[in-house]
Amino acid sequence: MPPLISVVITNYNYAEYVGQAIESVLNQTHDNLEIIVINDGSSDDSDQVIQGYVASHPQIIYVNQDNIGANLTRNIGLGMAHGEYVFLLDADNVLNPSHLEQVCSVAESAAADVVYTDLQYFGESDALLTMPEFDIDILKAENVIDTAALIRKECVGDNRFDPELNRKFLQDWDFFLGLALKGAKIVKASGVSVQYRIHGRQNGNTGATIERLDEYVAVYQYIIGKYTKLYPSQFPGHVQWSNDAVMRMVQLRKDKLYKDDQIEALRWEVGNYQKEITAILDSHSYKIGRFLGTPVRAYRRLRGTGQ
Repeated sequence: MPPLISVVITNYNYAEYVGQAIESVLNQTHDNLEIIVINDGSSDDSDQVIQGYVASHPQIIYVNQDNIGANLTRNIGLGMAHGEYVFLLDADNVLNPSHLEQVCSVAESAAADVVYTDLQYFGESDALLTMPEFDIDILKAENVIDTAALIRKECVGDNRFDPELNRKFLQDWDFFLGLALKGAKIVKASGVSVQYRIHGRQNGNTGATIERLDEYVAVYQYIIGKYTKLYPSQFPGHVQWSNDAVMRMVQLRKDKLYKDDQIEALRWEVGNYQKEITAILDSHSYKIGRFLGTPVRAYRRLRGTGQ
């Protein structure tokens, strides 16, 4: 018998998508699954849609609760899960039929605590987001692990999604960085991808304003600050320097030259700069000349965006 995987599907106002997510789990080739669907106080027809699947698939455990936010809902799912592994699936995403079988095979063969994959976009984009092989130094600078990863339940322990980040950004980065710093073994399953729907209602795609960018900066600083205090030896100078540089660059948005309709472009510049940091960390090239040159180039690009 293959290991039991508890798939936790969290839903908020995705009546048009949640059925596809449930069906993609029901159609998995891995045949030892616990399916937990949590409807987080949706105001649309989500409950009716989910109830239809529960009626025909009694193995689905269904929770219909008042709205409390994604982080707290995921924590409830982690607490309910009985499987050796847990897989957290947002209701707007879907899995290929062999996805859980493939990532579980990697987890078992590599004795891994977390197995993550690439993201195959669909909907408003069809790009493939290719994630790097795991390196904790890369994870300290930016997130490379989506929430939809296979997690060994034993390694989670008392680690939970941070309530301080509920309804905010970067919740998955915070969660997996916490596991990694506690010693979890994390590996990437090559050639496997989550089907990740791109649409206008995702948290990162809503309210592209100065206020939302401020929130992103505050969350980024909160996460880095939290783990630097908990694990000071894990954040040597080059990591602290690179993250400080990101913050300095983002703060340029205070320049009055930036207009509301340019904030999204600025956000992409932040993402591109974080990729530059990843390249530096991945290559282990920490020479001072390269470090000094990178923020100057990023600064010049940002100044050009604002004019």
